[in-house]
Amino acid sequence: MPSLRVLYVDGESALEPVGHYLESETDAAEFEVRTEASVDDALAALERVDVDCIVCGTGLDVDPLSVLRAVRSYDRTVPFVLFADEDGASAETISDAFAAGVTDYVRKGNQAAEEYEVLARRIEAASREESELSLGPERVEEAIDHAADAVFVTDTDGRIEYANDAFEGVTGFSTSEAIGRNPRILKSGEQGQSYYERMWNAILDGEVWEEEVVNERKSGDRYFAHQTIAPIVGEDGTVEKFVAIQRDVTDRRRLEQEIERSATTLSRLHDVAFEPNRPVDEKLERLLEIGTESLAFPIGYVTRIEDGTQRIVAAIGDHGLLQEGATDPLEQTYCRHTLEADDPVVVTDAANEPEWESDPAFERFGLRCYVGAKIVVEGDVYGTVCFASEEPRTSHVGQVQQSTVKALAQWVGHELERRRYERDLERYEEIIENVPVGVFRSTPGEEGTFLEVNDAMVEMFDAPSKAALLERPPTECYRNPGRRAEFSEALTEHGELRNEVIELETFEGDPFYGSLSAIERRDGEDIYFDGILQDVTERERTKAELARSRERLQVLFDQSPDAIIVHDSDGCILDVNEKQIEQTGYDRDELLSMNVGDVETGISLPELRRIWEDLEPGSVLEVEGKHRRRDGSTYPVEIWVSCIELDDERRFLALSREITERKERERNLELAHTQLRQVIDLVPDLIFAKNRDGEYILANETVADVYGRSLEEIEGKTDAELLESAAQADAFRVDDREVIESMEPKHVPEEELTAADGRTLFIETTKIPFEVAGTGEPAVLGYARDVTELKEQRDRLDLLNQVVRHDVRNDMQVVKGRAQLLADRLSGADTNTDADANAGVDLSDAEEHLSEVLESAEEAIELTKTARDLTETMLERDDERRPVALPQVLTSRIDAIRARYSDARISLEGPVPDVSVVADDMLTSVVDNLLVNAIVHNDAAEPRVTASADVEDDRVVLRVADNGPGIPDSRKAEVFGKGETDIDSPGTGLGLYLVRTLVEQYGGDVWVEDNDPEGSVFTVSLRLAGDRE
Repeated sequence: MPSLRVLYVDGESALEPVGHYLESETDAAEFEVRTEASVDDALAALERVDVDCIVCGTGLDVDPLSVLRAVRSYDRTVPFVLFADEDGASAETISDAFAAGVTDYVRKGNQAAEEYEVLARRIEAASREESELSLGPERVEEAIDHAADAVFVTDTDGRIEYANDAFEGVTGFSTSEAIGRNPRILKSGEQGQSYYERMWNAILDGEVWEEEVVNERKSGDRYFAHQTIAPIVGEDGTVEKFVAIQRDVTDRRRLEQEIERSATTLSRLHDVAFEPNRPVDEKLERLLEIGTESLAFPIGYVTRIEDGTQRIVAAIGDHGLLQEGATDPLEQTYCRHTLEADDPVVVTDAANEPEWESDPAFERFGLRCYVGAKIVVEGDVYGTVCFASEEPRTSHVGQVQQSTVKALAQWVGHELERRRYERDLERYEEIIENVPVGVFRSTPGEEGTFLEVNDAMVEMFDAPSKAALLERPPTECYRNPGRRAEFSEALTEHGELRNEVIELETFEGDPFYGSLSAIERRDGEDIYFDGILQDVTERERTKAELARSRERLQVLFDQSPDAIIVHDSDGCILDVNEKQIEQTGYDRDELLSMNVGDVETGISLPELRRIWEDLEPGSVLEVEGKHRRRDGSTYPVEIWVSCIELDDERRFLALSREITERKERERNLELAHTQLRQVIDLVPDLIFAKNRDGEYILANETVADVYGRSLEEIEGKTDAELLESAAQADAFRVDDREVIESMEPKHVPEEELTAADGRTLFIETTKIPFEVAGTGEPAVLGYARDVTELKEQRDRLDLLNQVVRHDVRNDMQVVKGRAQLLADRLSGADTNTDADANAGVDLSDAEEHLSEVLESAEEAIELTKTARDLTETMLERDDERRPVALPQVLTSRIDAIRARYSDARISLEGPVPDVSVVADDMLTSVVDNLLVNAIVHNDAAEPRVTASADVEDDRVVLRVADNGPGIPDSRKAEVFGKGETDIDSPGTGLGLYLVRTLVEQYGGDVWVEDNDPEGSVFTVSLRLAGDRE
């Protein structure tokens, strides 16, 4: 058993089973198989190792001939066996392969083991022949004797002198029968005399003759032989003998002939199948005729299989049971096997095949030879196409013939589909006449005309009538006439066009878009187009707009200044734009492999999913988050998330904008706002802002204190809602409108404002127009200062001024008048030089005048002192109060007043508590004014004044009682007023006003009570110094 090294080149799936069989299953030789799956790897292997044979399959990406040429460019002698199936190697390819130097061809089919064994034998034979050709002279005869091809030697007369063992296997003649005879014993008559003359002329001239011939075996059977005849030349250069080598190539030639017949058959089938005007029934019959002729079967038929029954729909031949219309149960037919197989089913001789001799189909129909393939129509099994004979098949039904039957079944299926389609067209013809789309028939070419149109076509082209449209050339219906020519050419070439969108125009020249579908029809020599036309103007305009919108959106998406992520409901990122890539530092592929939760760190993934679940399609949610960059750093973002439903799937578009700078500005602004707010709230004046509607948009804590409300309760409200006084609210509103409408500031020196606690405040207000930041809304900014105390001080000073001017003027007029009278008297005495005469002058009233002068001067002095005290009181600050010992003040002032008013009796009742009260140095003025008031306004002959002091709880109560006329109840509160004594009346009332002012500043109180039995009691309540905080 020879040892052979084989290089097998094929697709990956074929390498292992073939290599395994050659190395482990066959006894043709001991094979060492090297497998490669590419040409480059195979050539590289040839450079490294020696091989005895190369086997090439058809599972490579390149043509086997390319492999052969590559090998032959490297090694021209190594045997090359082509191992290919019918799909991988056509007849033309096989023929070209042998012409290119293929050593042998083995067909690959479905019988793996048998074919692998054939391949092993052919490899062994090819390797042996090559080995024999390379033997030395001493072994040539042995090699020739064992060669697979017939080898014989003749003399120059053509008598056979030698024949090897294979000669008998090829020709049928034994060696003994052949020697001494002429090779004419093999002559078949296929080659004429001229062939032999050319051959003899060539070999006698020393040339090698190589050609294929048809010879005849001893049995009379003819065979194809690839014959090579070479002259054997002696030392003197003369031809002494001839050696002839004949290789039996009958199988190959029959295969080529079979392929050629199949190609002819397929061409004829194609011509019949694609005759558009031939009825289907005639086509089926003609196809069966061609099939029976090509396959050499007398019977052909087409079946329809429905509901377990076989029905013959077309048949040719004389079999009585296989005629058109005949039916049989499927289980009794050959077709039941055909339907179960993907490839054609072949029966060579049912009578001698165990699985068929008792089959119900053979018993029913008696067909010994059968080949059939199933017909598929629109994806469903329709039936079968079959060829059969009641006689056994002498020749094998080859793969090529099976493929022919399979192709025929496919064509039949196509024709049945076409017939079904045409019947549908006929069935819907009436419907089409009334459909709201245009239906037409026209002739082809630029000169084509309309043959038929429906009413929808007339309406679509706005034609006056159907006749008018039929007279109009189709070319004139096109906006661009050249498109008609293009359409006609394309339809002629392809036979059918669908949904071609063309711009057309009406009779009035108005453009519109039509979707045109048409097929080419042939009626004998006439060709025409049948088509439908639908007005798709709105659809095309919508599509164009959508395309423009899509393009704009894509540009916006790609060039958006904001980052964009598109993701699904699980957060898987589906798409991103360049801004997102730029901001995060990831590349696109990285982002597309990530989840939104990998980027968003400010919001947890569960929270994000909750947001996505709650988000309604079409809605937009604005949130703030934090994104993480590739380097791990983060940055704040503002995110707008919207939900979109696409094909029942929720998609989310997340647009984000980095807000690092904005956040910084907001922090700074918030800090500034907080600081400004603190400043505003610390300002003791009222600061506020109102919009055009009078609503507060800003207020400080001072406003809140005055209004007795929180800032939240004030902002958004109007003065009308906040103030008890409608008049005040209206006045403020008038000023606000004036400022907003004029855009000029306004100063209000003084206006009243009633506080929440009932106090009436006097405020000085300035209002300035401004625009609200962000909205541009006109508004008014105001600040108001509480001038209530200042007003009171001003009013007191006004009164003091009036009183001092009035009373001092009165006193001075008295002083002046009395002084003038006194002067006149004294003047009269001076002018009289006579002593006696002077002695007669009356100076009795001079003392009265002088007393009046002195009294008025003293009152003026007292008045100015009181005015000074009042002025000091008005200007004095609260923080100058201090503890003042009451006993010292009270006793000292009683003594002082007692000295001034000697005609009045002033007494101190009881001991004075040894306490201090909250007061200042002006407490002496309080005591003085109470004592003086009790004396000067007393009409009794002897004014009596009694002072006392008592401690009551945390207060000291000081009482000054008199025996004067008393004060009516109606005037008890008024006597402390700032001008209680009329300015034109004697006395000022200024002292009691000073008393009230000082006592109130000390945190005390003063009032008048009736004295028993007569007079009044002025009572003062002062705080004990120990209670002051």
